[in-house]
Amino acid sequence: MLQIAIVGAVLTLATWLGYPLLMAAVAAVVPRGRGVSPVTGPLPHVTAVLATREGNEEIVARVQNLFETDYPGHRFDVVIAIDANRPDAASSEDIARRLPDGVGVRIVAGDAAGGKASNLNAALRVAEGDVVVFGDTAQRFERETVSRLVDELRRDTRYAGVSGALYLSASEERSSAVSWYWRLERWLRATEARLHSPVGVTGAVYAMRRALWQPLPTGLILDDLYVPMLQVLNGHRIGFRADAIAT
Repeated sequence: MLQIAIVGAVLTLATWLGYPLLMAAVAAVVPRGRGVSPVTGPLPHVTAVLATREGNEEIVARVQNLFETDYPGHRFDVVIAIDANRPDAASSEDIARRLPDGVGVRIVAGDAAGGKASNLNAALRVAEGDVVVFGDTAQRFERETVSRLVDELRRDTRYAGVSGALYLSASEERSSAVSWYWRLERWLRATEARLHSPVGVTGAVYAMRRALWQPLPTGLILDDLYVPMLQVLNGHRIGFRADAIAT
């Protein structure tokens, strides 16, 4: 038992300490690669996707936050995919009534299997944007978040997707143990992106080129790990934008 405990401790240290130190050392000596063929011309059409099983009040508040973006309104819309198994039976018409007239929102039902992957698949079938920005219901974007994600995709055509950065509330950032985890996570993803690609994105704030989207397996849990890894395996890269913030 002692030997098992020692092996477990060594593997834990290698994961939480050894790997970050290795990434830091390699990043210090490997020059940052130049972007390839930055895109010019008109801004792309962006669709923000919200896959959710929350109540209508929470959904409406989140959509209102999305439309506070500084991204041009005529190039921006939102698709809400409501989980097929959501316990709240309130209709999608209720959501539409609570939103201002003229906003570009489309509401669809998630696929019958339920779960986030099924919701995302339903949303992406109707999304029309050249770029899709993914968010969760509980978080809020800063005004510039969408623009900064799109800017990073346009800066480097090697990127299939770009992760933003998740922050906790101000009090949690100062005091909670979880905040230390997210500080490490943000730093590590920035370092991995400098070398090639992070091994995951933050599901609450990331963007990808819609043309590269592939339907997710039903029942998939970690879409924010599966999606970027699939793109890297297909020869693309994943970027990280530290100032594209969700809180």
